[in-house]
Amino acid sequence: MKSPYTWRCHICHASNSAEANTCASCGFPAKATGKQIEAATELRTPKASITKSNDDANKPSIAELLSPLTLWRKVVAALGMVLIAGDLLWLKVTFSFVEAAMSVGAFAAGLLLLALAYAGAELPPLNLSARASLGANSASRSASPHNDA
Repeated sequence: MKSPYTWRCHICHASNSAEANTCASCGFPAKATGKQIEAATELRTPKASITKSNDDANKPSIAELLSPLTLWRKVVAALGMVLIAGDLLWLKVTFSFVEAAMSVGAFAAGLLLLALAYAGAELPPLNLSARASLGANSASRSASPHNDA
């Protein structure tokens, strides 16, 4: 004679008694085929939205980030971004430690170029009210006691 056991629902993962033929929480049957489980899971899982989320809509584009820079600073920043992207790709496909070290060095050079492009540049202040995704925490950080501006 088999001892009684509880079973877990395939859909909502609720625990059910051994005598139950359907889930007490969602009503899904205890014995179901893989296709039934897959279909019920797809119905229960919300579909990803094709439209941009609010977080994506509030992020500045690369053009917006480069717009306050002078031409030479834009060129240096673009070279830095290309160097960083290329080095990340190279780091992904490299097979030796020497090439990986060179890739990390070139990545650092790309970061240095970006820092050079933005160092001393007169940038407009960040408009926190337009960037709702930054939230109140970012606003409190920007108003630190060390900020004399």
